[in-house]
Amino acid sequence: DVKSVIMLGLSYAPDHDWFEDLEHKDRGAISAYAQARGIPARLTGYATARNILDRAGLYDVEIEQVPGEMSDHYDPRDKTLYLSQGVAQTPSVAALAIVAHEVGHAVQDSQGYMPMRLRAS
Repeated sequence: DVKSVIMLGLSYAPDHDWFEDLEHKDRGAISAYAQARGIPARLTGYATARNILDRAGLYDVEIEQVPGEMSDHYDPRDKTLYLSQGVAQTPSVAALAIVAHEVGHAVQDSQGYMPMRLRAS
């Protein structure tokens, strides 16, 4: 069984009124945490994804950068995790959360999770 926990010891809340970010419907609320504050530079989305995938034994899952924002996804048909440039290259809480979510789909796929099988067909 693969189990993962992300624990953060500092407050990564934005230093401005994050409710203002909700007014930007095209960007989503996640942008409030997209600042690279307090996360070590080596913990980019790409590095985090590769680390979690390797620890889960999913060495065959490729990681590719794709253009755009909010274009991050796992494709079970080609076993590839697609990360937007901002997520792949940024050491932020938002990037780490998005990566953890998408890697979760790869883990589901490796375990034969039925909804993932349907998605792959």
